[in-house]
Amino acid sequence: MRSSPARAGRLAGFLFCFSTLIGCGGGATAVDRGPSPAAVRPYTAAGLMSESGNHAEAARLYDDAAAADPGSLEIWLAAARSRMALREWDAAVERAQRAVELAPAVPRASDMLGRALVAAGRRDEAAAVYDALAEQAPESGVPHAGRGLLAAERGDAEQAEHHLALAVEKQPDHAGWWAALGEARLALRRLAPAAQALNRAAELDAERRGEDGKILVMAIEAGDRETARAVAGRMAGPEAGPDAGSLTIAGLLTRRGDLLAAANELEWLLGRSPDNGAARYMLAGILVQVDRPGEARRQLERVPPGSREWPDALRMQAALIIEDDADEAARLLGRARSAGASRPDVIYQLAGALHRAGRLAEARSELTVAATQWPEDARLAYLLGLVAHEMDGEDAALPHMLKVIELEPGHPGALNYVGFTWAERGERLEEAEAMIRRALEARPDDGAIIDSLGWVLFRQGAFERAVEVLREAAARQPEEAEIRFHLAEALRALGQREAAAAEYRRAIELADDPEEKARYEKAAGKRGRR
Repeated sequence: MRSSPARAGRLAGFLFCFSTLIGCGGGATAVDRGPSPAAVRPYTAAGLMSESGNHAEAARLYDDAAAADPGSLEIWLAAARSRMALREWDAAVERAQRAVELAPAVPRASDMLGRALVAAGRRDEAAAVYDALAEQAPESGVPHAGRGLLAAERGDAEQAEHHLALAVEKQPDHAGWWAALGEARLALRRLAPAAQALNRAAELDAERRGEDGKILVMAIEAGDRETARAVAGRMAGPEAGPDAGSLTIAGLLTRRGDLLAAANELEWLLGRSPDNGAARYMLAGILVQVDRPGEARRQLERVPPGSREWPDALRMQAALIIEDDADEAARLLGRARSAGASRPDVIYQLAGALHRAGRLAEARSELTVAATQWPEDARLAYLLGLVAHEMDGEDAALPHMLKVIELEPGHPGALNYVGFTWAERGERLEEAEAMIRRALEARPDDGAIIDSLGWVLFRQGAFERAVEVLREAAARQPEEAEIRFHLAEALRALGQREAAAAEYRRAIELADDPEEKARYEKAAGKRGRR
């Protein structure tokens, strides 16, 4: 049953018959009956083999079924499909031809033959099949779809779009044709229509929803918000609610850096759902990014109390005002905790606001309880160490800082604190230097840590190296009084009196704290009398 040009040339002859009767005569039709009793067993077994992925055995069994019942359209179509699965294109063509002979006006038979011919590289013959079918079944979308797919194979996206559009017009529930139409439009860079076609394919066929991300991006780039919202809503799932699509779009736009478009989408959503806390909170975050804190606060104040976003809205409000009003920031953070946001990051932020407001006892109380509840949180331990230092000095702070290093060995702040404290006391100088160098690995440009290294070198008696390092620290933080003082001490130790005196004067000028200024003056006076 080999194919030949002469046989292909007679395809039009096969298709003149509008009847689906076998041989265009009387008797049972090829369409309205299943396999005969003699063919049922191999046909059923072939189906099971096909489902299990054993296409070779399925193909053999389908051929057995066709031999037992050569008048069954369904058997020949299944036999052709099995050969297609095996990529045996010519064999698939032969079996599809038998199906067309049995049912020349049945579109799916001609469609199977056309697809097999295309797969075999016999495009002209496939075109003849679809042309003939267009005459036999003018209401079917199959010939238009076939022509469209052939045009796509040739790289003619315009013709592909034309024919596929006609196909889905005639059969609007065919997901595969919608998908092919979308790809043709995409090839023509018609993004909005492409997104719409691909979206329709995904609506019709859930297995195509893996393409939703691609369709969403396409719709957004095309400015087709209606399609984008439909796709995004589907991605969010039916439980997410009617606003989920817009929220997804706004999130995607934000990640892409298109903040204006994201804000516009959120404002559109708030126009129809003014109590949507997620939209208000997201919009506030965008306004913060574009340096419009006042507008951001107004959005945060409108987040409905009791909503899921409300505690985080209170936290963001606190972050916006903490530099100007730490007390109010602490009040807002206390409300956030009462609203259910009792998490280590919230307590850390609250304690930080109390610390900034000078309410050290309250900050220490919050941190002590939190450190018991979350003993592995290095942030809480570090802030507790800073508060302890301000309240009771280095002896109170050191255990907390050592705990931080135990929890997070590379913590630059704790390493620098412990290393500098030991250097200041003249204790464990080798360990102090090692700690400070580890801190520098994490923050190599930090002037305060560079200053600590210079100071521990000074305490070790390496004055020349200390001066070199301290000059680098002063260059990075020229307005830091303590660095100037340390540099003055190192210069004095090298005997560079004039340079040291200049640095002492500079340290005294820069000092804000009266006690600090007095300490510098006293040190400068002592050195001057030597």
